Amino acid sequence: MCGLPFSIIENPWFINILKSLRSSYTPPTREYLANTLLNEEVIKINWETEEYLQTADNLTLGLDSWTNPQGASIYNFLIMTPDHKKILYALRDLSHVSHTADLLFDEIEKF
Repeated sequence: MCGLPFSIIENPWFINILKSLRSSYTPPTREYLANTLLNEEVIKINWETEEYLQTADNLTLGLDSWTNPQGASIYNFLIMTPDHKKILYALRDLSHVSHTADLLFDEIEKF
């Protein structure tokens, strides 16, 4: 969220801050944080999102694209709700194909 790398969790300065807040706390390793905990959170959020979308009405599909620093053409598909909630539904790297109206139509049809 703040752009901090997962490796900060093993930085002695950061550990000291955590220990000053709660001396008995032992932070997870970078690998556990970046793999296990992150994967569990993604699964939880995906499940909650799917549950929400199954009962939602009047949804709008939005599409945006950009080129990342490596030159890849990234397209994101957003679902917007009537209460202005935005849900990132999918990211697609479409660098390998020509960006035609037919391609975009086909990609949207997949949803």
